[in-house]
Amino acid sequence: WCQDPLVDDGTNCVNAKMITFDTDGWSDVPAQFITPWGTWTRPADPEKDGYTFWWWYTDSTYATGFDFNTPVTSDITVYAKWNLINYHITYELNWWTVTEANPTIYTKESSDITLNNPSKDNYVYEWWSGTNLPECSTESTSNCEKTVIISQWSTWDRRYEAIWWQMEYNLNFDSLGGTDVPTQIIIEWKTWTRPEN
Repeated sequence: WCQDPLVDDGTNCVNAKMITFDTDGWSDVPAQFITPWGTWTRPADPEKDGYTFWWWYTDSTYATGFDFNTPVTSDITVYAKWNLINYHITYELNWWTVTEANPTIYTKESSDITLNNPSKDNYVYEWWSGTNLPECSTESTSNCEKTVIISQWSTWDRRYEAIWWQMEYNLNFDSLGGTDVPTQIIIEWKTWTRPEN
């Protein structure tokens, strides 16, 4: 029957003390109104994309953790401390190499990451496939991503695979007006086939 900011002390409606939960703009945690000299109730942990909740603190610099068994004597604001989640990046280079190793861990606050493209003797690097990249094939390369950028504020673990294509060469036959001899397309380091006379 008592309405905020009044609470029932068992006999009357009395002025309550209020605890406000500052989550830095994320999960909404309702304020609590408590009878003086009562104790606060710890709420469910808030959530924030890309972070894990650590604890409630009495100051915004997180110097002192808040004890929910503290007797209620005045209004108070407590602050949520968040820890960044480390997300993992795995690579399948298919025996390729990169001149500078790509990162294997990032956080939501990491600056934009541009992957270093791999290289391999006698092969042509084609594209990356993997997390959040469009479907791509040799028949349709318009959507292929040769450069991958993981933008700041991205989340979740990621996996990328380097797609390569072995170099091919054409062998053209000039029969000087004689029988037409089809061109041969040969993968590098393979041998040519002698055509019929």
